[in-house]
Amino acid sequence: MTLLISHIPKTAGTSLRRLVSAMSEDVLWVYDRELQLNNPDVEFLADFRRKPPPSVVMGHFSYGSHRLLGIEAEYATVLRNPYERIVSLYRHQKSLPDSRFATELTSGMSVGEFVASGITAMTNNHMCRVLAGVSSDAGYRINERWLLEHAKHNLDRHYSVVGISEHIGSFIEQLSDRLGWPQAVLPHENITSGSPVEVSDQDRDSIVESNLLDIELYAYVKKACSTG
Repeated sequence: MTLLISHIPKTAGTSLRRLVSAMSEDVLWVYDRELQLNNPDVEFLADFRRKPPPSVVMGHFSYGSHRLLGIEAEYATVLRNPYERIVSLYRHQKSLPDSRFATELTSGMSVGEFVASGITAMTNNHMCRVLAGVSSDAGYRINERWLLEHAKHNLDRHYSVVGISEHIGSFIEQLSDRLGWPQAVLPHENITSGSPVEVSDQDRDSIVESNLLDIELYAYVKKACSTG
């Protein structure tokens, strides 16, 4: 059965991608929005369905992508402390001259303002959205508990390998067992250089307010990882 590795931005996914590339020959990379739930690439899907499915598909996609691909599949993903993930996302995007948010970020927008602006759904309970299989539409804010409960439901039923970035080694062990790899060590990739981000109390409050569901989801997974 194909394993779909959902790479949530700023959760050690670039390093994981490097490892998967080194360890598996039969991998399909999906990083160009081919599996957007609200606007998938029809030609990509048709081409995929004409061939035998690969053992691994990895990229930026949400739960439910197996239905678009027309296959049975298991899922894997890594979560990260939501506050740290948002600050890292902001810092990384500021370092990119071709960022989709370059105009806003170069104007002096703080991380709190970046979150409050709603210009990207990646700053509003994005991990819950991915696991719940809810389209990440910019400007569409979701803070209701149904999103969290749906994410937890899918996590418990359809994700065979789950970890947190702070204990990535344990995730790699599980992934190696699932894919029949020899035990491997994750390389360090995509580390943003430069000064740390200054976060005011107001910025922190904005991050927390927009990611309360992700904070609870992360705690749920962290507890499961520590007891499992």
